[in-house]
Amino acid sequence: MRYLPNQIFTLTTSLSSDQVIEKIGLNIEIAKKEKFKIYTKLFKGYILGNSFKLVRSLSYRNSFQAEIFGEIEILRNGTSVKLNMKLNPAVKVFIIIWCAFISLFLIGLIVSATNNPKIAIACFIPFGMLVFGYGLTMICFNADCNESKKILTSLLDAELSSA
Repeated sequence: MRYLPNQIFTLTTSLSSDQVIEKIGLNIEIAKKEKFKIYTKLFKGYILGNSFKLVRSLSYRNSFQAEIFGEIEILRNGTSVKLNMKLNPAVKVFIIIWCAFISLFLIGLIVSATNNPKIAIACFIPFGMLVFGYGLTMICFNADCNESKKILTSLLDAELSSA
């Protein structure tokens, strides 16, 4: 089970590495700011040699959207695409700071509860906020990863291999 918002896995396909790069390239739009967010391609990003970085093209904002880093390797009977899906670094920093402040508040409540047992019930509020923040992050990130995984698997006619 994964406890952090990060997924690493490998797709194996019978396509050649050039065909994989071509199929991914045909479905990538160069990452840029647009006024109306109408995308014609499945992904935004770039390809650099045998590696690439992608994010799904969405017409809405998803803070928990996975950044997909891929590396293409040639096999005897096809191609292996190693994928690493990560949470946006700015979102990671925000979540860490948010959890740190709530944790400090929780520690303060616990210390206060040792002197005044009536306050002990209040410890459930920041604890619930921590659980909610973690759950929201993991559920939304994994949902986006699963959708991206489905799209890439069907796009490359690939099978999911162990990481």
